[in-house]
Amino acid sequence: MKTWFLFEKTSHKQIEDLSFHSLLERLKTHSSAELGTWYAWSEGFDDWKKVLEIPEIKAELESKPVKRNSSSPPPFKVPAKVIAKAPPQKPNSGGDNRKHERFDLKLRVIMRSNEVTFRTFTKNLSAGGVALEHEVPAHLLNKECHMYISDPESQSNIKFKATMVPNRNEAKFFLFTDLEDSDRNKFEIWLKTFINKLARKSA
Repeated sequence: MKTWFLFEKTSHKQIEDLSFHSLLERLKTHSSAELGTWYAWSEGFDDWKKVLEIPEIKAELESKPVKRNSSSPPPFKVPAKVIAKAPPQKPNSGGDNRKHERFDLKLRVIMRSNEVTFRTFTKNLSAGGVALEHEVPAHLLNKECHMYISDPESQSNIKFKATMVPNRNEAKFFLFTDLEDSDRNKFEIWLKTFINKLARKSA
């Protein structure tokens, strides 16, 4: 089942892990003007979108007339630019002990544990771990998290559960532990497929 996230621009309130039905129930409690400041994100989106500009949401809300708020602030932008060059680099000598090939990519990352959500971008990553642009909050470390990593080029996403453990030898590099072999293999295939797409585009 598709999972939805809501974000209110004025208050910076964020609500995550919603079903489509739950999302609609929450939105229907707001006036037309208030809806103009709400944004939604779900798997396959390359950015946050105004709820009134998402066809499936707009269709369901038609029974409750809504008027687009022309004075609403611009969308909450989450830049998603790929900075990798193909062909992929040789394995990096960093925190995953060279067991997995590491690639310099900037992709969107969402980490979620219980009610806490953290968003950042990768600097480089492999099937063994990831280097991030920002420090991970302490309360998310050494705990099992739901990981969402987004490929902005094909607008596909991969998600899995893993525990993020800091690497002593490299700042802001975190190892994936408690990651099932099947999920690690799936992630590695997804990552290499993306790299191959970049290689074909640059050829």
